Amino acid sequence: MSKIIDNKLERLFTPSMTVGGYLLMGMSLAVFYEGVYFAGLLFILVGGFVSFANNGIQINPDSMMSKQYIGYLGLRLGKWKSMEQYSYITILRSRETTTTFSRSNRATTSNAELFYDITLVDKTHRQKLGIKRVKDEKQTIADAKELVKILGFEFVKYNPEVSEQTRARRKRGRA
Repeated sequence: MSKIIDNKLERLFTPSMTVGGYLLMGMSLAVFYEGVYFAGLLFILVGGFVSFANNGIQINPDSMMSKQYIGYLGLRLGKWKSMEQYSYITILRSRETTTTFSRSNRATTSNAELFYDITLVDKTHRQKLGIKRVKDEKQTIADAKELVKILGFEFVKYNPEVSEQTRARRKRGRA
């Protein structure tokens, strides 16, 4: 019997909302001091959820089932689904940025990070299921090879099929 693979993918809320959650938990101290315990407890629970909740995925290699979940305080809420439609493992590169807009609608990009996502794809490469997110490319390749051994999927380069409708639409757009 194989061990269930559990990967935390990312936080559920943006960094600015996470800071807001910490502030809400800090405000609960002032509310407790005033003697309003129910509101203080509510602030702690809501602020804690916003600060610490995350997305993740669990994979059971024996039954070939996966569960995308929202995790908070050790609880993992989600449903188990079959992975039979997926045939391949691939690596997708993505850049994640954090942009803040001022009241005058000026944008400030404060954070840009490069990630490598290990992803399950179907035969056409249209259906995707992200199973791990890593910042280091070499580590991503090593993790993908390990998952190929565990899950028995083939490792391929991401190359989605283009339908005839899309080809025709692209051809019309160039004319």
